[in-house]
Amino acid sequence: MMVFVVGPSRGGKTTLIGLALPEFPNAEVLDLDAEERERFGPGSSGTGGWEGRWQRNAVLLTAAERRSRETDVIVDVGAGSLQTPEGRRYFIRRGPQSIAVVAPWSVVLSRHSGRDPGEFRGTEYSEERLAVYRAARHQVDSSPAVQESEMMFRDALRALLGGGPGGLAILRQSR
Repeated sequence: MMVFVVGPSRGGKTTLIGLALPEFPNAEVLDLDAEERERFGPGSSGTGGWEGRWQRNAVLLTAAERRSRETDVIVDVGAGSLQTPEGRRYFIRRGPQSIAVVAPWSVVLSRHSGRDPGEFRGTEYSEERLAVYRAARHQVDSSPAVQESEMMFRDALRALLGGGPGGLAILRQSR
């Protein structure tokens, strides 16, 4: 089974995956941002712009789909993976296998030192990105204490991976 974890940059996706992973020792994590950094170095945008990045992501995701027949794969979807229409369509179609880790834009912005609020909101909380987040079967609010968000995330992960009944966590998002 593949599970996709989507959300804005610095929304808490990687943190929550790391905290929940010990409960799922046989799961593999595919971190799309880490793959880009490994290939091109920190701070590099790679080659081919956003379209090139999506093409590289698509290759990694296809290989992970094959592996998911043997093991659970949790995909940490970097926000940059949502920059192209093709990427957004891919993750919207996989909404039933997805967890959105989100919080009000002002909360997530506070985790970005120096980022322009207008640019941040216009990118990370654009209507196109919100459509991806809304398509996810489970919504986890990353604005409360980490322990509460972790509990919601674990419940959602258990529900998708068959480890328990889980349940839909409530998303509290202001507009």
